[in-house]
Amino acid sequence: MNDNRNGIVKQYIIKRNKKTALFILAFICLITLLTGCGKWTQRFYSDKHLAKIAQKTLYEKYNEDFEVRNIYQQVWTEFYAVCSPVKDDTVVFEARLFKDGRLIYDYYLEEIIVDEIRDEVSKCLDGLWGDYYIDGIVSHISNMKEQNKEISLKSYVEFTYDMAQKGLYNYRNTYSSVIICDALSCDRL
Repeated sequence: MNDNRNGIVKQYIIKRNKKTALFILAFICLITLLTGCGKWTQRFYSDKHLAKIAQKTLYEKYNEDFEVRNIYQQVWTEFYAVCSPVKDDTVVFEARLFKDGRLIYDYYLEEIIVDEIRDEVSKCLDGLWGDYYIDGIVSHISNMKEQNKEISLKSYVEFTYDMAQKGLYNYRNTYSSVIICDALSCDRL
């Protein structure tokens, strides 16, 4: 009789410990989901609020107004914004920011140069080719900005040429490219 009673008590204790352990585990999971690794309030910002953060940060850096066209890939404490300056909506670039307003990077100056490249190449292709798409990539814009150079296609070409002549640029680390395709095949890129 005692053995049977001891078995029932052991089963009760084991069952009670399992419930307690599951409750503690569920509580820990809930707290982790709410707080995570960073500030939990930064995880729940609306796109409108993040757009204001991006506009303010870019205004502080470039002293001009920007329109935020899209916010995407909100992860933990970071987000991406697709932006364009209010004065020229043809220049569209990506910026990556922390949700507290610190800028990780942006491609605004690079996109200004690429936009000028598009204009120059378009002049050459108009009438020769039907519908086409032009895009480009340039490097070392931040070096120009640090030396207070004007940001334009002409100054970019002169600057990279001068730096290369002085041996300050390794050609393997400098890149500029232009992509041109007809409008029908661009979706394959």
